[in-house]
Amino acid sequence: MAVEIQDASFPLPFWCRNSTVKVKAGQTAKLQIQFLPLQPGNYRLQLILLDEKVGECMYEVLGTASMPLPTDTLKIVSEMSGNVTRVMKLFYSNPSVEKARSNGK
Repeated sequence: MAVEIQDASFPLPFWCRNSTVKVKAGQTAKLQIQFLPLQPGNYRLQLILLDEKVGECMYEVLGTASMPLPTDTLKIVSEMSGNVTRVMKLFYSNPSVEKARSNGK
C-alpha cells in the first residue's frame, strides 16, 4: 500500500487543540500535545516558536509506538479425525482503538 494511502486511513499521531499560542514577554504558557498513534512506528513532530524580534526556534518531538499487549485470548480445543472444515466468526472490537480514532477527528 502506498504510504500516502496508508497514512490517509489513520489520523495523525500527534494532536494539539491549539495550532497557535501567543505569549507576552515575561509570561509562560502551556501547550498540551497528545501522542496517540494507531500503528507502530517512529513519529516526528516539529514545534516552531516564533519571536518577531529574535526569530524562529524549532523543537523536535520524537515518539515511538510499539504493538500493545493482547487484550483478549481465544483458546480452541478440538478432536479431529480426518479433514474437517469449520467456519468461525470472530467478532473483533477494541474500544480503545475506536475511542482513539474518534479523538483525532
